Amino acid sequence: MLEIEAGEEIMYVGDHLYSDVLRSKRTLGWRSVFIMPELPEEMQTFYEQRKLQQQIKKLRSLRDELSIHSDMILHTENANDPETEEKLRQVKEDDTKVAEVLKNLAHQYHAAFHPIWGKCVG
Repeated sequence: MLEIEAGEEIMYVGDHLYSDVLRSKRTLGWRSVFIMPELPEEMQTFYEQRKLQQQIKKLRSLRDELSIHSDMILHTENANDPETEEKLRQVKEDDTKVAEVLKNLAHQYHAAFHPIWGKCVG
């Protein structure tokens, strides 16, 4: 009817991420516009939560460093040595503590956006 040869020649506007945007794009190849009335509030909360997000990044980085440290211990020391086992136990204990704090901060961060779904925008 429209004498259109390709799906990308159609611009579809919707407000439901799956049925309106993803499905039309993936299945039909349509170009999509997503209407998101929550965006201004999301952005405000995002800016208000920057310090918390920075704490989360630091803790993730710390967990990465603990993992690298653990690998270094395993590669450079005798794994059967009691001192090595103690070092590895301590690293694991530290990682567990950091993981618990990280979990709580991540929950707090996402709850600031919405108590059930968290952030709408990735």
